[in-house]
Amino acid sequence: MAEPLALRADPRWQRALELDAQGQALSAEATYAGLLREHAGEPALLRRMARLAMMRGDAARAASLLRSCRRGGDSDDSIAIELSHALAESGQLEAAEQELEALVQREPDHALGWLLLGRLRELGGDSLGALQAWLQAVVQARQAGRWFDEATTPRAWAPL
Repeated sequence: MAEPLALRADPRWQRALELDAQGQALSAEATYAGLLREHAGEPALLRRMARLAMMRGDAARAASLLRSCRRGGDSDDSIAIELSHALAESGQLEAAEQELEALVQREPDHALGWLLLGRLRELGGDSLGALQAWLQAVVQARQAGRWFDEATTPRAWAPL
């Protein structure tokens, strides 16, 4: 997550990062919120606040913050994944699925996007759609030289 120079130069940013790293989520979130008043729409702040909202179980707030990243012009693929997760956690499975569908349309070789889309389709009762997405995930990953064995599969993805 790239940080703009103005944000990195602000001592409150460093303090917020320290609080966050120490597990003082509420203090970190309050500090991030204060920074956001001066750095409106800053994706680095919005994403950190979204992560903290998810940790608190406030997926709807996390989704709102991540949507603000988009309005600010940040179209990072990981935002689509994070937003999809937040939407799914807040019970908006159709919107979560739409996020991932848009991602794999933009990036057809995005194996993780396909994998997660398959999981959402499965949760929504679309077994055939899930299978099709999972097949695309495997095809795309293997074309990129991944998912052949433990060494070529990211550890975090193995359970999926």
